[in-house]
Amino acid sequence: MCVSMISIKRGIWIILSLIPIEFLGMIVDYKTYTMWGYIPFIIILIILGCFSFNLKSYFIILISRLLGILISWKCSEYFINWKVAVDYFKPFDNLSFIVFLGIIGFGLLHFVMLVFYT
Repeated sequence: MCVSMISIKRGIWIILSLIPIEFLGMIVDYKTYTMWGYIPFIIILIILGCFSFNLKSYFIILISRLLGILISWKCSEYFINWKVAVDYFKPFDNLSFIVFLGIIGFGLLHFVMLVFYT
């Protein structure tokens, strides 16, 4: 029974990491002209930082976050009109803004892990 709880937690980590939270934050910002979309972005990254207990879970979260950024990249490529969005996300276009949010996300994830585990 304890083994199944560990696998359920690991599944939650991976699912939370694979959610394209950069794209969701960006699309809410783009459609509503507010910053409300970035609040779930920050909350999910804080939760992921709290779940990283050892080096193995850290690398699982890191690799699945990289895949989540790739999913966000593809979603942005397919679902946002880049000709219109390039004026909104100045000085970035929508794809480079995803990369920028991914870098901020990794920084926030490492900061949360530094605060919780030192």
